[in-house]
Amino acid sequence: MRRLTRLRPRLPVLPFGKTDIGANNGWAPKFWAVACKYPLAEKGTVTSIVLYIGRYAHLPETYRLAIYSHDAVNNKPGSLLVETAEIEINQRRFWLTAEVSPTTLPPGDYWLAFKTKVGDTHWMADPGDVKQIAGKGFPSWSPFSDPFPIPESYLDYALSIYATYTLEIPPERACFVATAAYGSPLASELNVLRRFRDSCLPHTIVHAYYKIGPYLAKIIKNKEALKKFVREPLNVFVRLYRKVEKQCND
Repeated sequence: MRRLTRLRPRLPVLPFGKTDIGANNGWAPKFWAVACKYPLAEKGTVTSIVLYIGRYAHLPETYRLAIYSHDAVNNKPGSLLVETAEIEINQRRFWLTAEVSPTTLPPGDYWLAFKTKVGDTHWMADPGDVKQIAGKGFPSWSPFSDPFPIPESYLDYALSIYATYTLEIPPERACFVATAAYGSPLASELNVLRRFRDSCLPHTIVHAYYKIGPYLAKIIKNKEALKKFVREPLNVFVRLYRKVEKQCND
């Protein structure tokens, strides 16, 4: 039979920003930087920035993408946190994905930005919060400035741009409910459940469990009847999964 492979925990890859294509279009002039503010709800490590390029974009075009902190005092992009290398494109109407050096960010507001070299870049957006988009022109093509200068203009729109990130949650914290049910994070059954999680569960389910698991664990933690109620089906599952592992690895 096929041998089971021990995998590293498959943490969810999630977006923050606007992941759909806006119905309204706009243009960025030559050497302009455009940034849009979005909230990050949980601590995560950013791995890429994605921008939708509209149908009328000038070609070829060169971009840089970046993430800035939020300057709450001036309601504008603050310090430069990470930026991409130059990216030249020769097509329109597509999501441009650019990788960045993995950068861990705490929850909070951030500005996702792009900068154009040739100009007349066509971007898409929908009505958003007040002054959600900030724009600033520069005299020449260069990397992003740090910090972001005072914007020349604002728009009350949400730009079609987002960043992807993975959750920063240690693997040992994943079995919230099972740890509460067994009364110890060292219970041997937890190792089996972690292997099942890492090998079989899709990201969406793992992410949902990270959200609700702590609350469920708190409910059963000091209630022996509930702990027993949870342990019994878990024990059955653990025995069955151990058999599956043994058969596959023999």
